[in-house]
Amino acid sequence: MRKVINITSIEKLEARIRQKPTPNDIRFNELVKFMDYYGFELRPSSGGSHRVFCHPQYDGIVSVVKPHGTSDGVKRAYIRKALEAVDELNMPEEE
Repeated sequence: MRKVINITSIEKLEARIRQKPTPNDIRFNELVKFMDYYGFELRPSSGGSHRVFCHPQYDGIVSVVKPHGTSDGVKRAYIRKALEAVDELNMPEEE
């Protein structure tokens, strides 16, 4: 008998975001969902195209340009920065 393994949508999304090479078809709302899952909050916009994520235990911010115009994918560099922040936050502390 086969065991059914349920993969949540966030696990599918994370697998897609972590693909090599970094994908360029990740939508901004998908990146927001991913960052929210790891506790990052999207700060209110001040009117520009940059959006800022912050986390109470992360020293720094993650700035992402929200795509506009014909492109709906977040640029690879911003996805890499988001992944670096998530990985740094989830690394075990050294003693």
